[in-house]
Amino acid sequence: MFQKLLFQRIVPNLSRIGLLTDNVRPKFEALGLLEYEHAPDDFRCRLG
Repeated sequence: MFQKLLFQRIVPNLSRIGLLTDNVRPKFEALGLLEYEHAPDDFRCRLG
């Protein structure tokens, strides 16, 4: 549960700042973490 919460916050932020690159994306996909890519990032959570 902790890992799920952690990656729900990390992956959208990586995507927003451009660090979810084509080199990194397959590794995150293999771990099943791309499902969090479109979750709200920290910027939107604070404003919304």
